[in-house]
Amino acid sequence: MKHRLLRAVALMLMSTFLFSLVLASSGSGKIKLTFWHLFKADPSGKEPRAYALWKSLDLFERIYPDIKVQQEQVPWGQIERRLIPMAAVGETPDVVHIFSIFLAQHVEAGTIAPLDEYVKNWDPSDWFLGWDPATIDGKIWGVPEEYRAVVLEYRADYLEEAGLDVPKTWHDVGIAAAKLTTETRRGFSIGASLKDFGDNLNELLAPVIWDAGGEVFDEDFRLKYNNEAGLKVFKMLYDLMYKYHAIDETVIDDDYNTIHQALRAGTLAMGTLGFHRVGTIRKQGNFGENFQFTPLPSFQDGGLYGSGKPAPAFIFNWFFSIGKYAKHPEAGMLLIQWMNDRVVKTEYAKAGLLPPRYSVYEDPWFRGDAIQVRDLVRLKDYIRDYGKPLIWPPWTTDYWKIVATETQKMWLKKQSPEETLNIIEKRYNEEVLR
Repeated sequence: MKHRLLRAVALMLMSTFLFSLVLASSGSGKIKLTFWHLFKADPSGKEPRAYALWKSLDLFERIYPDIKVQQEQVPWGQIERRLIPMAAVGETPDVVHIFSIFLAQHVEAGTIAPLDEYVKNWDPSDWFLGWDPATIDGKIWGVPEEYRAVVLEYRADYLEEAGLDVPKTWHDVGIAAAKLTTETRRGFSIGASLKDFGDNLNELLAPVIWDAGGEVFDEDFRLKYNNEAGLKVFKMLYDLMYKYHAIDETVIDDDYNTIHQALRAGTLAMGTLGFHRVGTIRKQGNFGENFQFTPLPSFQDGGLYGSGKPAPAFIFNWFFSIGKYAKHPEAGMLLIQWMNDRVVKTEYAKAGLLPPRYSVYEDPWFRGDAIQVRDLVRLKDYIRDYGKPLIWPPWTTDYWKIVATETQKMWLKKQSPEETLNIIEKRYNEEVLR
């Protein structure tokens, strides 16, 4: 660890000229850098990602003692509600955590600043996807903190006890979930709660629509899946409840966190979540090898990539962005640069987050055989072979709520998949696009 820290210090000292500009611009020589993040930095280690954040900020302040990071936790779904009104009156934090699905919303609302001047000498080829996921209207609006994909997470011991293989198709999921369901355990769930705009359902729908041969939006953000591909997807969702009995009415109340909690408690055998939850659930439940993930199942007839292949990997992530009205943008970029250093990204990897840069995998830690290493390498390969990002419209939450509401009706009122698709498109055109 010592030689890695020294290396990190050396790399950061290469930014001496920029740092001198930062201090000069601050006037007093002391900078209070405001930083909004999904997690609260926590040294206790109870939440691996919060611990990685604490460790990273602690090292940053040791290297730059004249910069004090004032970190504030802003929970998921609250960043947009707070930041957009603030920016409207000319105020923003220096550095802000932006979820990729809402990036276009922030660009349109004017909450963040373009980063092209700051990253013009960075090597985009070191990043899995270059700058494409952060580019809107030809400008770069964020630096990836990590990459993640929606995966199927499951209790391996439950499958083994039931004599079941890991599901590879949605038919497999339906059969396995029904068999795994008991009086105290559900076999499978998809979160359709409106609490967080139906995020769990909507994040799942994108790769499944792709796998069925469709697209979510066209270039003008009009819906493109009210067709055979979309019908295939919504019939699958309908069948999970009424043909396989793999899910029940509780999906209406499930969201990301309730699925996480149920998997951790052992009251749910399988669920679809972002990969970033795998390591946390495994640690919190002390499950070891009994908690696993697999790429998203495909359709029984093969899906996009053919029989036996997984569904596409829907790639999403958090960005570090500079607030449009940041008081210390240069100091903010020093923090963003540090948060993407190999030392920091390796700590994040230990917390279960996939580093977005190829060079990070040169760290000796990635040559080990720990379960976290194997997980990350598997996800990296899944993203490399099947990955696909998606730029979402500025009105994503309005669209998501329509999809979740109509999917709930399909499940609770037996609204047909055909009618559900027609209503989603009609409501989207009339209520959102107008």
